[in-house]
Amino acid sequence: MAASSDAIPAGSARAEMQALMGKRARVTVSDGRVVEGELYCIDRDGNIVLRGAETCKREGLPSESSSDKASRWLGIIMVPGAHASKLEVSA
Repeated sequence: MAASSDAIPAGSARAEMQALMGKRARVTVSDGRVVEGELYCIDRDGNIVLRGAETCKREGLPSESSSDKASRWLGIIMVPGAHASKLEVSA
């Protein structure tokens, strides 16, 4: 099968991902939870590792209870690629 003309060369994709490492990232999990931390690693399966991670309030839910308002420290975490619905990285 011929390669698509809009395919990203592997070398440039790797360089672009390496440039994002160490930046502040926010991952939205498929159940609505949001986790923020320093982007440490993304493997070939799309699993995302964050350092210094903490949870934020669930996306789309009003934060009326005190447990929703406060973040919770998690440390180093891995979000399985199958459960990461969105990844945002600060520039």
